[in-house]
Amino acid sequence: MLRKKSHTDETKPLTINNFLIVFHEFLIAWLNSILYCNKIYDPLVFDEHKAFDLLFYKNRHPYLDKFITDLVLNIINNLIISKKQPNGLQRVSCAIYDTRNGVVKRSYAVNFSHFVMSLHETITELRVDAEEIDASASLEVSGLFWSEIYAQFQSILFRHLQELKKRTTVAGTRHIDDEEEEETSMSKPGNQNEGEDDLFFQITVDLDSGIYPRNEDWVRLSSNDHDHDHDHDHDKSDDDDDDDSLSPTVKVLGNLSLSVLCFDLVNKYYED
Repeated sequence: MLRKKSHTDETKPLTINNFLIVFHEFLIAWLNSILYCNKIYDPLVFDEHKAFDLLFYKNRHPYLDKFITDLVLNIINNLIISKKQPNGLQRVSCAIYDTRNGVVKRSYAVNFSHFVMSLHETITELRVDAEEIDASASLEVSGLFWSEIYAQFQSILFRHLQELKKRTTVAGTRHIDDEEEEETSMSKPGNQNEGEDDLFFQITVDLDSGIYPRNEDWVRLSSNDHDHDHDHDHDKSDDDDDDDSLSPTVKVLGNLSLSVLCFDLVNKYYED
């Protein structure tokens, strides 16, 4: 199996763009490892890859890879760079749910508590192509060096990968063979054996109410539309308020704390 290297390069100048490339790489590894360990797609479309000197499995299918890459770029360019106030992006979540009944099995969240202020004034958009000229501002923050940035991203990704290995089990898989099959699998589930969960995923972001994405790909949902923060999206009466059977097990994996970026990784398990 081909092992691909990380794009992280501590020899590059510490600019806003290069810092966001590191964050971009983290989100790519975070999401790919969730899809791989939960067996959302056929494991055969994933290859060993390295991020921050850690091995994880990244998909190589062109359509799925483009979907994930475009999603992460969209989050950074439209929900982080373009915002004009701190803490506008509050959470990025990935919910794993059973498509047969909409029941959420597990959810994974990146909860933000701080991002560099007025980022839109220092960079127009993230450029991940090494051939493109980096015209973003230098990230001149006292005590902030590549070694610390790298170490913290490595630590939080390691905890994420270890937790996934412990919690996930072999489930039904989704096969991707060609463009037609990919288009179908991205929108609705494949067939599973009777009694098995038919799992798929949903990505949502929580924004400050004053933030409006400039890209038409985003649709603002009401709070009732968020599956990942509601107990299986069941209608509950007042008599059910004391019923803990639907309450998820919440595990905080740790936090990344840099002067320009702080977030927690929080997992919720609705069934152990």
